[in-house]
Amino acid sequence: MVKAAETTPKRRTCGCMEVHNRLVERDPAFRARLFELERRTVERLAFASARVSDEPITLPVVVHVVYKKESENISDAQINSQMDVLNHDFAAENSDVGKVPTVWKGLVINSGIRFELATTGPNGNPTSGIT
Repeated sequence: MVKAAETTPKRRTCGCMEVHNRLVERDPAFRARLFELERRTVERLAFASARVSDEPITLPVVVHVVYKKESENISDAQINSQMDVLNHDFAAENSDVGKVPTVWKGLVINSGIRFELATTGPNGNPTSGIT
């Protein structure tokens, strides 16, 4: 008679934490980098929580459209539409926000970040934000 334990295949587990703990124990440089990462994370979180304005942070962007044939090019209207989608996503205002899996629902927030096409290039010249 075969016992159940003999027929059940051995379950594989992730070795990530095992490797992490080994590095922490054996590599002082890894420990130092980890400490620095944690320090900077705490610093960044303190900076984010100290933000007093409810106004979003606006990031100017330049969209580079790369194509071989003119028929592959996209219109400015398409780019503007995708900028709207991006901003709705980052504000948690997108139409499919209700489809977020339950495990991640608590992480959905308005990021306080807004994107807009740049109006000035790096050299100070005016730009449409689309090249």
